Amino acid sequence: MPIRRLTRKVRNPEAVAVAAIALRGYLDPQIAKSDFQDAMNKKFDELKLDKDAAARMLATFDRTKPSVRERMFGPLAVQKTIPVGYKVNLRPPVLAGSSTQLMRSPIRAAANQAAEPAAAAAGLARPPDQTHPDPGEGGQRAPKFATYTITYEGMHCIDETHADWAGSDETYVVTSALHITKQGDNVVRSERHPLRNGQSGIYGDVDSHETFVGPRAAVWSAREDKFIAGTSITTTFFEHDFGDPDYYKQEVEDAVIVAIAIVAHFFPGVGTILALIESKHLISDFINALLSTGDDEIGTTTVIVETDELEELSRTHTVEYFERRGDPGTGLDYQFLVEVNDNDYVAAFQVRRDPPLPPFEIIVE
Repeated sequence: MPIRRLTRKVRNPEAVAVAAIALRGYLDPQIAKSDFQDAMNKKFDELKLDKDAAARMLATFDRTKPSVRERMFGPLAVQKTIPVGYKVNLRPPVLAGSSTQLMRSPIRAAANQAAEPAAAAAGLARPPDQTHPDPGEGGQRAPKFATYTITYEGMHCIDETHADWAGSDETYVVTSALHITKQGDNVVRSERHPLRNGQSGIYGDVDSHETFVGPRAAVWSAREDKFIAGTSITTTFFEHDFGDPDYYKQEVEDAVIVAIAIVAHFFPGVGTILALIESKHLISDFINALLSTGDDEIGTTTVIVETDELEELSRTHTVEYFERRGDPGTGLDYQFLVEVNDNDYVAAFQVRRDPPLPPFEIIVE
């Protein structure tokens, strides 16, 4: 049976109610408009919010009795608009100057330490900056700006969703990447994996402790002068039952769009990285509360990869994934991992830089 998503705990209940109001106003032209709704509609149009997916998400919200919704998400959960004079009690964004590493889902990054622990004590040495090298014999300079690409490399199942004797999982992965341009625009890109020859599929017969390498697919790419601060990557694993996987790909993307739209409206002027952090928290809440039923969501994690991390990861050797130290190799190479649902599933990612630069060197003294 599908998971009843509204029973899942959310971090910011009132934000879910605000999201439902925003979706309702976007879908129903008869609802009186407000400054809030006008701002949401403009952002939804700009980011091409999918109305069919939005309608399914709102139907999931409305399927719960109003009295239960009000208890779970507050008084706004039974309203069609935000009442005049009502003060929305969204949690304020994280304070500037706080460590973003402590406020976001950690990236399990590969490093030379993992590949060569004996040399790790000596640390990593960065080669001289070669971002803008002098012209060589041909008199050509390297491109002024680097392009970074994050690729999905495959996944590993640590513990399938059912008891091992009850049958295998049928799994797919949805990634949704978000970055903010220097002009303040939001760019969202979503993919469903496995992605082969432009067609998305499903990982069949997935059992505990099983690895699926590839197919490699880009999930995000941008030139460094086209974005600010970095990117957020939302990774959601699904167990395929009787739903349409493409529906869920679009619903995950809609959750990302609604989250960044709400952050932009209620927290104008926050820095880019803080906007990504705040939207990260809302994305998980919206996926937990609003995704339609049909396929089971196994888990969702959003990580933020800042610009300096893109550079560092792109120049870090990949490491082969293993579930437990001493296990045989899986063939799944990564530079960072994203884990969901208490590590039941793991997705592997790599970062590429164009033009490439040499990996950081290990100095052994």
